[in-house]
Amino acid sequence: MQTYLGSFLSVCLISTLAAAQSDTAYRRGIHAVDYAVSIDLPDSGSWINGDATLTLRRTAAVDTVILDLRQLHVQRVTIDGGTTRFARTDSTIGIPLPRGVGPIFKIRVVYDGAVTDGLIAHKDSAGRWTYFGDNWPNRLRYWIPSLDHPSEKATISWTVTAAIGETVIANGAFVENRTLPMAERRRTLARWRESSRLRRT
Repeated sequence: MQTYLGSFLSVCLISTLAAAQSDTAYRRGIHAVDYAVSIDLPDSGSWINGDATLTLRRTAAVDTVILDLRQLHVQRVTIDGGTTRFARTDSTIGIPLPRGVGPIFKIRVVYDGAVTDGLIAHKDSAGRWTYFGDNWPNRLRYWIPSLDHPSEKATISWTVTAAIGETVIANGAFVENRTLPMAERRRTLARWRESSRLRRT
């Protein structure tokens, strides 16, 4: 087991190779293709700022996408770059699809809030804040807008910003790690990219 000098985030969203995706969608007529997730972690506590872009494929004549996201505050939603309205419940985001949207399209959700599950935030034995993604079977919805079901396989990229000294570990290939110059405090940014179509564990 590795020892880390600072607190860390271990993102375990997808890992095991899956069989071909079923024609039966978790949400009728909509399948996930890819997630591009940016998470800004706090120096302490469970409040995150998130920015997730989902690439989705429409396979039937549906006019609304329903994403899972519990409790967190949704700031704005866009479809293919254009701001759109949405309907929020305590557990879903309903997003009407405009006419003319293609069979492959992107939905971006910018959000924030205190996470209560999925992303486990706690202090370790040395008093350092650590963050660990524990999403099985359908706990991703507590911190990432998603089609949160084991049948929905998708690739994913992670961009995580955190306090200097934190170490970020995620699935996939390591892309970069660099320090961001900021006016009031410096942050570290890490990127990881999963290139295979896998299922979440």
